[in-house]
Amino acid sequence: MLQKGKSEEPVEKLEFLDNTLDKRLNGVEGQDFHIKCVAKGGQPPPFLSIKIRNEVVKQGNQSVELTIKPISRDLDNALVECIANDSYLNISLSTKAYIYLSLKPLAPVFDRDPVILKETEQLEISCKTTGSRPAALFNWFMEGKNITSYSTQKFTYESTTDMYTTNSVLRYTVVKQNNGQLITCRASNEANPIGISASQPIQVQFAPKIYVNNMTFNYLDNSRVISCNASGNPSNYTYYQWKHTSSNGKLIREMKGKQTGKLVLPLYHIDHSYQDNGIYVCKAGNGIQDKEGIIEQTGYGFVTINAKPVFMPNIKGINKSTTHSKVGRTVELTVKVYSIPKYDSITWYRGINKELQIIHSQKYSLSETSAIVKGFFHDTEVDLDGFIMTLKINNLTTDDFTTYSLQLENNYGSPAEYVVTLELSGNSDLNINQDSSIPVVVGSSIGGLALVLVGAVIIIAIRKTGCKLEKIPDSKTKAESDIHFYQNQE
Repeated sequence: MLQKGKSEEPVEKLEFLDNTLDKRLNGVEGQDFHIKCVAKGGQPPPFLSIKIRNEVVKQGNQSVELTIKPISRDLDNALVECIANDSYLNISLSTKAYIYLSLKPLAPVFDRDPVILKETEQLEISCKTTGSRPAALFNWFMEGKNITSYSTQKFTYESTTDMYTTNSVLRYTVVKQNNGQLITCRASNEANPIGISASQPIQVQFAPKIYVNNMTFNYLDNSRVISCNASGNPSNYTYYQWKHTSSNGKLIREMKGKQTGKLVLPLYHIDHSYQDNGIYVCKAGNGIQDKEGIIEQTGYGFVTINAKPVFMPNIKGINKSTTHSKVGRTVELTVKVYSIPKYDSITWYRGINKELQIIHSQKYSLSETSAIVKGFFHDTEVDLDGFIMTLKINNLTTDDFTTYSLQLENNYGSPAEYVVTLELSGNSDLNINQDSSIPVVVGSSIGGLALVLVGAVIIIAIRKTGCKLEKIPDSKTKAESDIHFYQNQE
């Protein structure tokens, strides 16, 4: 053995920098980890080695430093030894510590996958993470919306591993709009402040919403199909019988559609196609109850058939009637009409062969009124939004007892025509054959005779040209304010 010289000194102390009293070398998983061992004293400088789990990983004189970039969790609790060895001085010193890491939470795991529930149920789902130090905290999200306030958390310490398990339970009320959205649980702690997440879509089952497309057809169309569109989850639907109702909801008929949600309207004679107007109600279900506990859901749409005007009630296509009155009286000939679209041409005629087109005058008043008219749709009596056409004839004479015809047009098909026969009933109130609207003037002077002649000329002119009348509605009577007078164009 060599003798120590005056310049030779033993190592006074060997230590790890930044270690704790309990011999821990603290670090954070996933970050750079530094180990430095320093020998105090010693001449010549001692040769140092760092071992991790008995494997030499770094060497140097007097001090040695090791950086692990980054450190993984498998080195947690690993034994680290620093050895000072100098064969010249024949000494061997060592010190030990162990690595102690803040550990990230491991990937969260849901307790159920997939997540399927009904809209009327509350979502209850848990998420668990293990292997964290310190304990992890959970945050919950629904399609990016933070819903953590609806959750609870429980922490469990595992003494054998010195790690934590966190279990979080979410209780949340979902709606159908949440169907297909991602639910996310995210665990984080100081080792991983950003956190680690798990996500999965949720399936919310809900009763379907029913939509029926509004449709417009021409009375000549050979194909008329109405579509019922259901939107629910699951998307397997059962379609029930359709219902055809009037605009005020009266049931007209029930019809069987296809299991694709289509209803094909049967073809009838084109003169009866207007009877398909109305509301069509579709009923369907997917086995899921709505919030009121109803499985069969309904929706409706409007069907419009553009056809020529129809006179009501349309019984076996007989568009005619008979009215009785007496000479000298005033009579009103009324006709009830259903027209979609509304007629744009109204013409009254007098005579079997329509010899005279009637215009508004002192003799004749023509008006139309919006009204509810009764009709028959597929053998069911219904109330319809229609019109009442009125021809008022003043001061009847024997010549007025004849046939009157009403023609309406709306650019669909040939003009619709209704015939009213005015017949004389019993004895007339006035035993005269002349039109009582012409006043009888009696006078003895020449001036009086001239006045009579002038008056007669004026009356004849009025009867030939007609006179436009305007009715001032009475604000107290709603029915009268709905009456419209019109002047026919020759």
